[in-house]
Amino acid sequence: FLATVLFFLATMTRSSLVLRAAALLSLAFVRTCVAQLTNAVEIIASTNLLASTYKAVTEGQLQYILEGVGPYTVFAPTTEAWDNLGPGVFTSLLMPTNSRFLKQVIQYHLCYGGDTSSMFVEGQEIKTLEGNSLKVSSLSPFQVNNVAKALSPDIPASNGILHIIDTVMIPPDFEYPEPLKDCVGLSKQADYLTIFAQAIKAAEMEEAMSVEGPITVFAPTNAAFESMGEGVATSLLLAANKQRLKQVLQYHTILTQRDTSSLSVGDQMNTLEGGMLQVSQVTPSIKLNQNVEVTSTNVPATNGIMHILGNVLLPFGFVYPDKRILDILEASPELSTLYTAVLTNPDLTDYLRGVTDYTLFAPTNEAFENLGIGVASSLLLPSNQVKLTSILRYHLLAGSLKRSGMNAYSQVATLERQTVEIGTLYPLTINGARVSTPDVPAINGAIHIIDTVLLPTGFSFPDKDVMQLARSAPELAKFTSTVVYAGLEETLKGTGPFTIFAPTDEAWDAMDPYYYGLCMDDQDLLKALLEYHVVMGSEDSSQLTYGREIATLNGDFIKVTPWTELGWQGIAFEGSSPPITLNTEAKVSTNNVLVTNGLVHMINQVLIPPTIKWPKTTEAPFITATSSSVHTALPARIALAFTMVCMLRGSGH
Repeated sequence: FLATVLFFLATMTRSSLVLRAAALLSLAFVRTCVAQLTNAVEIIASTNLLASTYKAVTEGQLQYILEGVGPYTVFAPTTEAWDNLGPGVFTSLLMPTNSRFLKQVIQYHLCYGGDTSSMFVEGQEIKTLEGNSLKVSSLSPFQVNNVAKALSPDIPASNGILHIIDTVMIPPDFEYPEPLKDCVGLSKQADYLTIFAQAIKAAEMEEAMSVEGPITVFAPTNAAFESMGEGVATSLLLAANKQRLKQVLQYHTILTQRDTSSLSVGDQMNTLEGGMLQVSQVTPSIKLNQNVEVTSTNVPATNGIMHILGNVLLPFGFVYPDKRILDILEASPELSTLYTAVLTNPDLTDYLRGVTDYTLFAPTNEAFENLGIGVASSLLLPSNQVKLTSILRYHLLAGSLKRSGMNAYSQVATLERQTVEIGTLYPLTINGARVSTPDVPAINGAIHIIDTVLLPTGFSFPDKDVMQLARSAPELAKFTSTVVYAGLEETLKGTGPFTIFAPTDEAWDAMDPYYYGLCMDDQDLLKALLEYHVVMGSEDSSQLTYGREIATLNGDFIKVTPWTELGWQGIAFEGSSPPITLNTEAKVSTNNVLVTNGLVHMINQVLIPPTIKWPKTTEAPFITATSSSVHTALPARIALAFTMVCMLRGSGH
């Protein structure tokens, strides 16, 4: 069981140390049971490390040979060795139509004689059942053909000797079967190339790597990407770093086919990126740019060939990270709400684009949405800047702190002079919130992208009632003054809940001055007008998308115009939905502004109650805010009344 677990870990991590531990345990099991086993096939079948070899032997119908008298010398590759042939190769070899190819490879690992490693001499050639010979390249450690090392040599069987090796040996002049997929498809097929496959998609390189070709693609393994450093691989996959990632992938792409037989030391290859790759070594393994080893060679694809790499190739002069924290926020669509929030505060903006290091816990747009309907949009209003700044400072630490520098279940101080708690490290959690992308490097620090907005201790929101909000919102100055003049202030300070459709100053400016003057000259008329903008109960934007009528405080109804009457019929509007429209023409410009006694929707037009009594006139009582035909003259009494209201407001009444 332990050997199985270690083998699984070795497959997932591609760790040679774990692989050797699994091999030793498997070997111990084999040696214990060998007395009961009769032949090489049974030993292979009982060894987890050789599951793929057993499958290859049986699919190739070679078990009948290995069950024979022998004696045989069997070089048995591990499952990882078969995987290292490259994505899709082993799967292709197992297809019934490719059985002759599979038999040729297996027979190249079978020899007559039943020889232990001590019976060989260095340089000795061993004839195989395939017809070609293997060459003993080293005795300590025991190695064949310069590439296949014996992880567990000299395992006795009733009909010979087994040597477990770490590499599948390919016969000279072997031709692989016709590939089934192109380079992109093969990348998606291998579990050890998942980061490379994600990178191809994130950089929008599918088309470039799926061309008819032939092309050559050098594909780094997951381990190769992870060895680039903390957070580098995952951060390159972000939208903010798309161009840098594309540059890296283009540097791994050659627009001609170059298999290993065509490579010589000193060769240079032009890449799609524009730079050059240089061959530094060809034996015993291929190396590029001095130290990047090709771990699996000549993987056939329908549009060329792939080579698997143990490290990521970096173009000449490549510098990463190349952005400051604010630059990353600006270039990240999933962090657009946070970016907008930061821009509301000049000090925080300067911090995140400056030279001093900071650590930012960055909530996604979805995290802000999960605060509840209207919370994020309300916090972004100038009237709530103090609250928003408190939240932002609670997400910011002085200095650059990556996961490797954190201690589990410890606390760190934020700029808000409160602490956040680091929970587990794998996965990384902050105040219980999961960090979805840790260690995004920046020139001036680090970003940890989180799935929850962190709230300071004692944080309460909303903290203003309708009138407090209106007084703090510059765009609602005239709404505030008219409410006060009409004697509705105490009503709108009540417990509610209310839904207020609050005309902005532009909306009041768009109303005909004559009718505006009538309202300001008659408090009852003005009160009736304003009560038509007040609804008892909470009506958020989700309830204002379909046709219905809403009763108002003055007894009349507001008609919510359905999308279908606007001609949208469900079509996306600016990435979201059509505007909320009331009484056919008035539109909600800012929705779901939260207050302690309900919510406020700011609208671009004053709503006129259908039962209001106006003196007979041929002119419209209001015009839209976009119209330019606005009367400019006001009666003297209206100007005087408005001045008195402003004075009362300034004195705190």
